[in-house]
Order: sequence, then C-alpha cells, then structure tokens
Amino acid sequence: MNSLWMWLIAAGIMVLLLLLWLVRGSIGRHRDNWSDLRQVDVAAFRNLLVAEDNEFLRNSLTSHHYRQVRRARARAMQEYLMWIAENCALLGSLLRSSVLPGDPSSTRQVSALVLRALHVRLASLGLWMLLWLEYAAPDADMRPMRVLKRYEDFMRSAEGYLTVSMPRPILDSGRGRAG
Repeated sequence: MNSLWMWLIAAGIMVLLLLLWLVRGSIGRHRDNWSDLRQVDVAAFRNLLVAEDNEFLRNSLTSHHYRQVRRARARAMQEYLMWIAENCALLGSLLRSSVLPGDPSSTRQVSALVLRALHVRLASLGLWMLLWLEYAAPDADMRPMRVLKRYEDFMRSAEGYLTVSMPRPILDSGRGRAG
C-alpha cells in the first residue's frame, strides 16, 4: 500500500511538471501577440457547472452514458481551464511590458494585476489536475466556479488597465467574449 502512494505521488508530480512545461512552452511563442488570447465563452463554461444538469443527466441516461457525458463535460471544463491559464500567462506578459518607466503608480498597479493573474492561473491549473479525478470517477463533483469568477474579475481589470496604457483592444467584442 505504501508503494502505491509513492507511485501516485510520483505520477502526480510528473503530470504537474508536464503541464507546466506545456504551458510554459506556449508562452514563449505568444509573448506579445494580442491576437493569441483564447476567447473563453464564459456562458458556456458556466453552463457546464450547473449542478442541476448533472442530476438531470443522472436521471435521464443509463449509467454508462451518464459516465460518458460526465467525462466529456470534465474534458470541456479542463479545456476552458487551460485557456484561462494561458490567457493569464499572456496577459501577465503584456501587463509587464506595459509598465510606464519611472511611474511607481503604474508599477504597483501592474504588479498587483500580474499577481492576480498568477493566482488565477495556478488555481486553474490545480483544478485542471483535480478534474482528472472527475474524469476517472464521474460521481466526483468538481466545480471551478470560484476560479471562473476570479478570472472574469481579473479580465475586467486587465482590460481596463491595458486599454488605458496601450490603446489597443485586447478582446474582440461579440461572440465568445473572454471577459
């Protein structure tokens, strides 16, 4: 039993390192390109988080089909969480490059926004990993609602700051708006 825990911990660490390597690799390619922001459909993501839907699915589908649907929904949530993590990394880079030299107010504001981006990114990546539990055991119930709310708040703040300091839209208006 002890060796099983060691293997599980080692596998978890390897998954975390792989995830960080993948996300870090994508950052280098997108360093200052505004168009590389993922358009996170917040309404669709929220729809995946509705608890009543799970109850409806459980009562409407066979056990096999219910597990299939829950796994598909978990993978969709993971995709959204990965996009949120990538957006936070990209916006952190854009924010750091927007600091006005010699302006301590700008430096403080950017530092606070970058810290918020880091918190949302880490929470997203952590939940991404936890959703594998839901994928493996569809009755487990992971709800990343708090991360979604924190992401929306961060996006509004970052968009406001970057729009003022770099008069260039960071988000497309219309379908699939990220914030």
